[in-house]
Amino acid sequence: KDMEVTLDLNTIRDILENSGADGSVKISLNTAATSVKLPPEAVQLLIEEGSNLELDFAGGTVTLDSKVLAAVMREDAQAVSIALRHGQMSQLNDMQQDTLALYKVEVLLQAQILADGEEIHDFQGGQAVVQVNCPTEAGSEYIIYYVDEEGTLQIMETQQGDGWLRFTTGHFS
Repeated sequence: KDMEVTLDLNTIRDILENSGADGSVKISLNTAATSVKLPPEAVQLLIEEGSNLELDFAGGTVTLDSKVLAAVMREDAQAVSIALRHGQMSQLNDMQQDTLALYKVEVLLQAQILADGEEIHDFQGGQAVVQVNCPTEAGSEYIIYYVDEEGTLQIMETQQGDGWLRFTTGHFS
């Protein structure tokens, strides 16, 4: 079940005051959280500070650099939502579903950024780092695919550690 956490401007200010010297704002969300909603003023404050935003969700971590945050901002935006959740194959078009079945893809995760309900795909030169939690076994090989609109799979360059997989991208689709 999806759970959204809403953060206000004062919470972001408090976190910024206590952030690390590396310029990253790290927010650990509720252990069941799959989405976070931020007011545009909070996103603007992060951009002005040049801070990266690291969100720790139930299924992993999403880190957005300040360029991604700037790409997300829309004039007169009311809210920005960032999510990392398990997706459903039925959400995909037929070609995407067929491709995933052909390659025996077992887990579908959806990373998403919305500004007032409009999905932001292109990060305009910014980078997002997505780290997903998964049981990794010695000798096992895991591949992360990006699925485009036509259903074509592209292998993402992936780092693997004990219990996680990580990749960097300039867009979510």
